[in-house]
Amino acid sequence: MKILLVKLYEPLPIDSGNPRLLRMALLAKELEGRGHSVTFWTSNFEYRSHHNRFEADKIVEVSAKYEIFLRSAPIFKKHISLRRLFHNLVLALKLKKDLRRFDSLDLIICAFPTIELASVCASFGRRKKIPVIVDVRDLWPDIFEQRLPRLLKLVGVPLIAYWRLITQKAFAYSTGLTAISPGILEWSQNMAGRAATSLDGYFYHGYPTSDRDSKDILQSGDEKLNSVGINWDRSKFTVCYLGQLTGTLNFSTVAEGMRILQESNPQIQLIVCGTGDMDDSFKKMVQGLSNVCFTGWIGYDEGAAIMDSCQAALICYNSTPDYELSIPNKIPEYLAWGLPVLCSIDGYPRKIIEDNRCGIYYKCDDVSSFIEKMTYLFESEVERKEMACNARTLFASGFAADIVYQAMSSHCESVVNSSRLS
Repeated sequence: MKILLVKLYEPLPIDSGNPRLLRMALLAKELEGRGHSVTFWTSNFEYRSHHNRFEADKIVEVSAKYEIFLRSAPIFKKHISLRRLFHNLVLALKLKKDLRRFDSLDLIICAFPTIELASVCASFGRRKKIPVIVDVRDLWPDIFEQRLPRLLKLVGVPLIAYWRLITQKAFAYSTGLTAISPGILEWSQNMAGRAATSLDGYFYHGYPTSDRDSKDILQSGDEKLNSVGINWDRSKFTVCYLGQLTGTLNFSTVAEGMRILQESNPQIQLIVCGTGDMDDSFKKMVQGLSNVCFTGWIGYDEGAAIMDSCQAALICYNSTPDYELSIPNKIPEYLAWGLPVLCSIDGYPRKIIEDNRCGIYYKCDDVSSFIEKMTYLFESEVERKEMACNARTLFASGFAADIVYQAMSSHCESVVNSSRLS
């Protein structure tokens, strides 16, 4: 089969270093391994560095059956901004033009968001009678009213109404809907205005098996960290956060909690890995604290070395409706490394963690709750080790990339076969 995958801002196998591939790139790898011809259509823009990979539009051949289309648009700096909206619009126009060159596609899989790209794909598939799967990861545009800056809220109501309309149409036009959790799948079916069908399904974010046993990667990570002066006291109880530093995090609770813990329990420390819009703001919150370390952006090897040395991992997002229905991709990553998860998200993430006894929940805006649960993890070594064991078990049974993307690939093949019979 000839399959087109559409997703923006993911690390790519052509990126330098040892990129940590995410959902669409891992699905592409699995589909290619099954003998399908795969085209991954994406942005030339690298989200982490905020720079383009190449000077102009480019097509890169990864293998005989796998190519990547990289398309350029005006770059943006802020996570939420008018320039990002313009970036997405330009790419949607380029995708619409590029689709004309794909004459014999068997399937289109488009990640959602982005709204405009899903709309282009669904409309094209409906017109050309090509099956389209929309893979839903977030509650756009519903979440915009919560997160838009005040100025944009004033002018954004008509735009949000328009986005909702084209989202409903894109979902309704799709052959099948997939999602990263049961709740998000149900939301997307409601948005489409239809009941569930056998062509729908949810598939968690899959994560590759950890390299805990790979001495080369761990040694490489340690050497890279040492070379840039990133060090911490490995005799202490260490919790890590790896991810983007954006306004979706409730870092003020964490900062105030760590400030109190520095006096009451100096054996506890936090390593924060990543960059983002709120980088400077978060650093100011913990200014003067010796129990919080910021590493900046790190590569896969460095992240592996850090997680291998930690005793737990932190999820500190605001507990908003979208996150409460979802499974952030940080959770499978932490589970892969056998790290108990200290999680601020109520709803489905809390249920998964508590039902499987692989972590502990704290209230995202409650400093005393954060301190209590962090202290519990530190003091309860037997329970913590049990959580670590349960984390590895849960990962192997439900979040390992080979399991997730084999199942998702089989589902995609079923959608094509069903479409051919109808």
